Amino acid sequence: MDNDSSEFPVYTGVWTNWSQRGAFRSTLTLSRQDGALLIAFLAFFVTLVGAQAWRIVCFVFFHFHSTSLKQDALYHQRQAVVRNSASPIGGVLSLARIMYAWKTSPESRKKAFRRILPLLLLSIVMAAALAVASGLSSQVALGTEVLIRSDECGIVDLAAMLTNETASINATALLSPMVARRAEVAADYAQRCYESNSSDCLTFFKKALPMHITTNASCPFDDNLCLSQDSNIMIDTGLMDSVEDLGLNNPPESRFQMQYTLQCAPLATDGWKSNYTYNGKLYTSYQYGVTVGDYTDCNCTVAVEADTDHDIDTPFYTQAAEYSLNAIDAPFSKGEPVHGSSMFYPVPGLTGHGGDLVVVVLFPQSMTFSGPSRDIWYKATTPAHTWLGALSEDMNIVDVYAADEPVWPMGCVEKYQMCKRGVCTGLGSNIDTVQAIVEDLDAASDFIGDSSYLNWKEGLSNLLNSLSRKSLASRFKTWGSLQAPLEPNEWHKDVIHWFATQLSGLQLRLVQVPSGTLTDDPTLNQWMTGPSPDERQDYCNSQKIYSPNHISFSFLGILIIVVGGGLIMIVSVTIEPTTAFLKRKLRPKSSRYAQLEWRGTETLHLQRLAHEEVEWMLGSWDIPITTPGTKLTSMTEDSSRLPCLDRTGETCTVETQSQDNSMDTSLVEQVIEEVPTRSDTDESSNTIVERGNPLQVTD
Repeated sequence: MDNDSSEFPVYTGVWTNWSQRGAFRSTLTLSRQDGALLIAFLAFFVTLVGAQAWRIVCFVFFHFHSTSLKQDALYHQRQAVVRNSASPIGGVLSLARIMYAWKTSPESRKKAFRRILPLLLLSIVMAAALAVASGLSSQVALGTEVLIRSDECGIVDLAAMLTNETASINATALLSPMVARRAEVAADYAQRCYESNSSDCLTFFKKALPMHITTNASCPFDDNLCLSQDSNIMIDTGLMDSVEDLGLNNPPESRFQMQYTLQCAPLATDGWKSNYTYNGKLYTSYQYGVTVGDYTDCNCTVAVEADTDHDIDTPFYTQAAEYSLNAIDAPFSKGEPVHGSSMFYPVPGLTGHGGDLVVVVLFPQSMTFSGPSRDIWYKATTPAHTWLGALSEDMNIVDVYAADEPVWPMGCVEKYQMCKRGVCTGLGSNIDTVQAIVEDLDAASDFIGDSSYLNWKEGLSNLLNSLSRKSLASRFKTWGSLQAPLEPNEWHKDVIHWFATQLSGLQLRLVQVPSGTLTDDPTLNQWMTGPSPDERQDYCNSQKIYSPNHISFSFLGILIIVVGGGLIMIVSVTIEPTTAFLKRKLRPKSSRYAQLEWRGTETLHLQRLAHEEVEWMLGSWDIPITTPGTKLTSMTEDSSRLPCLDRTGETCTVETQSQDNSMDTSLVEQVIEEVPTRSDTDESSNTIVERGNPLQVTD
């Protein structure tokens, strides 16, 4: 199939994904374009939140270390960096430069290392955490797992269709092509995604359903009916979970498991064939059971006209008589063939298997082999010859090998099992399993029921009759009617391909029914039926696929990022005014120095302090402003290359003074009681105070 999932309608919005656990089940699905925008927004939002988290850490660190006692330059530099760095990265760079700059002496280097390194490490950790968080924010994207949802969900109501006289006439003509197209699509997918490792298998919930293959299985029939007793093949899916394997979005109470097995063995012909004459023609008949509708006395399963010899020696062009394949089935119930549903009634030796019987008949016709075939099904060891080359006198006669039998029969047994809430039906025929589902598992449905999932896997006979020779793996080694050498167990590859095609057909039906794409025939569309409103959620809104055109997110993950980030941003915005309010209400005025230092160490206030001779006013948002037309002095450099203000007529020098180790507490109390008007440095100390000199407050 074309793995473009755009053919299936996808639900966009919030839904519950039962494959996830607990609160993580809530899932948001968006188109790929909208999803990319959401991922970009979350990455930006996390970066923004990280910066605000850094500001909170800086605020706490600053206030914890703030002191009114006279401190050295390293203290004030660290406080200035903590106050004004906007991000952890900025803090890392500034702190690293400060620590490196204070290496002038062992004592200063040790002091800088001891006082700067802890904060530097904290900055590095936060910077790394922010980088990781920005990257991990995209991890809320769970992938391309989406939910199918369509108003056209439904199946063809065969019962209603076949009871309508007009529709019944067209039923076979309409349904057979639909089944054939579906079989071809399933066979193509099986070849690409089950039997090879194609990358173009991204739509179904699982690339391939499980297959456990046994190539030395016993004969499922009486011993005298099998060509081999120990080289037969059995393929088993094991218990496939409706959620983990089939991709159904079932809650725990609706979850079920399904199992399908196929066991095949080439049938013996010696003792099971005879000559039969009909209308004067001689036939070779094979007696594995009597076909339904046989009004002759053949009492056979299949017969081949013995007098018709597909001549392989003709030295002229003619149609190539290639492989032909047919299958007849006999559904069983309670160990007996079901009358009215069976295509033939098998001999007793083919009835003790406990499943449904399919006899596959391969007609080699005039196929020739380039070498003898020892495969027990493709048995071709009879010497023959054919013409090779252009139609001329120089044509070469080539030795080849012809089929040993005009018919190669194989018997296959299909078995099913369903489990729900720990109760299983046991492996059995389709009819017995469906009955057990209704009686033992209480899983009946007016629409399709869990039992229908068994029938969504195409029956082997329907599949093979639709595909015929296209179902053979050996066809990829043929040229016209010439078969290249085959491996000893080539027929195993055929059975594996059949089984894989059945499973891929099941996967296809699982997405076609809920999406309303089961058929595009207008005549069949009028016979489509959907479930009741009570059942719609289980059967129409529960199939998951993978869509490269959509992205699904963990809704809880998004909420955690947005809500958690929002709270961090709120704390970042409110921590300063809240702290100021609490200190104003709960603490004495003399202990509010940290708040004053926080204000005074802000970049614009540090700039104002440097230009303190200018008339300043306190503007909105604690921003210092000057009167209109006021000019600030420019910068210059002193003899030691330190930047300083260029004051005309003055020498740019750096002075040091001996100052008291403590601040006059009475002065602080007096200043704080004043209305905040201007920040400056106290000439008697290098701490920051508020002065009462005439600084106007403007809006």
